[in-house]
Amino acid sequence: MQILFADLQVPLVAGSKTQPPDRLERAAAVLAEVGTILSLPMLFSVVMEGASPPHLLPALKPYARPANTLLRIPVAPFHDRATAAAITGQRRPILVIAGFAAEVVVLQTALDAVAAGHEVYFVTDTIGSQFERTENAAFREMEMAGAKPTSVLSFATRLVPDFVGTPGKQVFAALKPVLGQ
Repeated sequence: MQILFADLQVPLVAGSKTQPPDRLERAAAVLAEVGTILSLPMLFSVVMEGASPPHLLPALKPYARPANTLLRIPVAPFHDRATAAAITGQRRPILVIAGFAAEVVVLQTALDAVAAGHEVYFVTDTIGSQFERTENAAFREMEMAGAKPTSVLSFATRLVPDFVGTPGKQVFAALKPVLGQ
């Protein structure tokens, strides 16, 4: 299992209307923390912002390093050789996707990953769009292709057997921002 954070950049996410930017950022940071606790590989795929370099969401910066952050030009990460190689090079058949926008990078990544043989989960509370109708259409299209919708809470609780032992206790603590605590 591996996690792809795609285009979760300040000026892009600022345009999210379906998931408020602060909630999207909080959920993505919780997903990254859960990934860290569970030692899941994480990749940050980013694009230029006009002539400016990418500005990753501040809450994700502690998890991004030069080795796991890749700048790409194509819309779809699988159409970028370095990004596709980083994903397939992990040799982990399950790909978990967070990103902005649902109908662009998230949709294209999910469709390409399913076609490449990955089991795909798209984490709905870490995904945003400018338009509800097009986000809903993208979610339906991904499901029809075989990708599975989930949330940070559902994803995390699927991976730990309990919240008493290790790593369950740490995962539960990491979930507090999405539990409203």
